[in-house]
Amino acid sequence: MAAHEPIRILVVDDDELVRRGVRNVLSAVPDIQVVGEADNGQKAVDLSRRLRPDVVLMDLKLPELDGVMATGLIRRELPSVRILIMTAFNDRDIVSSALQAGASGFLIKGRFQGDTLRRTIRDAMSQSPVLAPEAIMSALVAVFGEKPPPLGHDLSSRERQVLGLLVQGSKNSEIARALEITEATVAAHVTSILRKLDVCNRSHAVALALIHHLVPPEENWRSKLEV
Repeated sequence: MAAHEPIRILVVDDDELVRRGVRNVLSAVPDIQVVGEADNGQKAVDLSRRLRPDVVLMDLKLPELDGVMATGLIRRELPSVRILIMTAFNDRDIVSSALQAGASGFLIKGRFQGDTLRRTIRDAMSQSPVLAPEAIMSALVAVFGEKPPPLGHDLSSRERQVLGLLVQGSKNSEIARALEITEATVAAHVTSILRKLDVCNRSHAVALALIHHLVPPEENWRSKLEV
């Protein structure tokens, strides 16, 4: 997407009032454009194929095809599309399934304001991790707390530095400046981190890093960068 082009949004929710509310919030933002709406999961998949949005705002509880299944289908066919889950639920199985399907982050219905929605969309487009608020985070802890620790033991020291900066919400360009390496090298490290942790996106990697303490406290790894 060229820098001057607006971020193209597809809104998916079976409640027309929710879709209208999101559309109204985003209508005043010059660099964000709602290009389509869907009231069920199958329409979301079909419209994603046709419209090629940059970001899909996806409800979980949908007719015909639920949000998790629609997310998986869209991400497999259109891997560059970012999907933000809009949900009123914090069910740990649903949260885990959505992350595994490729969701980039979560928004709790009724709790996000216009500024939060706009910021989250931009974060998703910049590939910054979009972590869930407290209700979702508690579900993540419950999910991953029951599983064995991830394969974080084979992360290199440099990969742990990159992961630490991802936890802080840094973009590739910011990581490159902090570590004095190229953005291409940062991208390679991120790819390796995702592979070693067996996750599909940065948000999932950051969630595991926080839950399993894969990076040292902020003051420790930042001091190492300054050495």
